[in-house]
Amino acid sequence: MEVAVFAKHLQAWPLEECADRVRAAGFDGLDLTVRPGGYVEPGDGFDRRFAATVKSVRAAGLSVPLITTGITSALDPAAPATMHTAADLGIKELKLHYWPWDAKTPLSDAIDDANRELDGLEAIAMKAGVRINLHNHSGDFVTHSAAAMTQLLHDRDPDVVGAYLDPAHFTLEGGLAGWRSSVHVLAGRATLLAVKDFRWIDVNGPADGPQERRWVPVGTGNVPFTEVMKILDAAGFDGPVSIHAEYQGRWSWRELDAAAVLAQAVADRAAFHAYIPRVAEIALTARDAKIE
Repeated sequence: MEVAVFAKHLQAWPLEECADRVRAAGFDGLDLTVRPGGYVEPGDGFDRRFAATVKSVRAAGLSVPLITTGITSALDPAAPATMHTAADLGIKELKLHYWPWDAKTPLSDAIDDANRELDGLEAIAMKAGVRINLHNHSGDFVTHSAAAMTQLLHDRDPDVVGAYLDPAHFTLEGGLAGWRSSVHVLAGRATLLAVKDFRWIDVNGPADGPQERRWVPVGTGNVPFTEVMKILDAAGFDGPVSIHAEYQGRWSWRELDAAAVLAQAVADRAAFHAYIPRVAEIALTARDAKIE
């Protein structure tokens, strides 16, 4: 299981420094941001800049198992450029961006609109030879639920359109059994896994209600990683993992600089490894051996 770190909160560093630090921290790869505001932005010379960036990451000893894009439509010039260049660079997995859902619009209509966009994107991905992945995101987005994700994935080639599972966002949407049903429903289509944790906190004002979420170190929040990983393990999931380390901005339990984000990502990786059933079994066997 290849473990990368999401580049979003490391972009205070130049790319070469980021790659060197991430490799020194023991990660396998970098979840590269290829989108407006990312390490690789659309525009003139995109293919050349994208290739040079990937070359630098690989020269540091890292892989690029996935890229995070801003793509939501086949009409976006960045869509074919990103997919075909990624394929040329040997990058198989791309994360799509999100379709917003206005609560005034019936969800069924929003899903229909997203499906039409996905038709075009799937055609480009199939021609390029890459896989585009839908990431579940809590809140007012079409992909906030497994039900909507299932309708978008239905009858699509799993080698071309995959599910990027984020148990934290599923837990935000369904803290009792919603996360469990969501992971069960989508485990067979899971191609990528996002790792982060959150905790509800009381707030003084009703900004989004009496409580707000905060991203917290993995293993200290509400995400039931032990059960999540058992479900995914039973489904045979062995795809790339991205440690998200969302520790900047309003939703973080603390505001961290890039160095502290990476240090916490290392701790998150260690915490996550303990939830992988095979790793947990090895640890228990070693413990029992010492007891004997």
